[in-house]
Amino acid sequence: MAFDYTPFFEKYTSSDDTFQKLNVMLSKIEKLTNEYRLERNAEKCFLKLMEEIGEYSVAKLGDKPVTESPRQEAIDIIIMAISLMILEGGSLDFMANYMAVKLAKWEKKIESNKNG
Repeated sequence: MAFDYTPFFEKYTSSDDTFQKLNVMLSKIEKLTNEYRLERNAEKCFLKLMEEIGEYSVAKLGDKPVTESPRQEAIDIIIMAISLMILEGGSLDFMANYMAVKLAKWEKKIESNKNG
């Protein structure tokens, strides 16, 4: 049985500015990832993702001078994670569909934990 993710997307309209911005940014990540596919394979992308996670940790700990906040470093993590998903054969369509399934599962688990 396929997951019906339509209600998840019904919240958004073409006039939703944030949704439009995210769509442009995700498309840009996909375009750049595909353009540099030969230079940055999945292994290199994974290592860059780990580097970004390290930079987030340093920013979060606050015991060394940093140039970006944890919130800014988290964006770098998101960019690299999406790029890695694309390098592993995914697409924005796959991401949207599968993320809807995973979010529904996560939401169900949170609700279950609240009730029991």
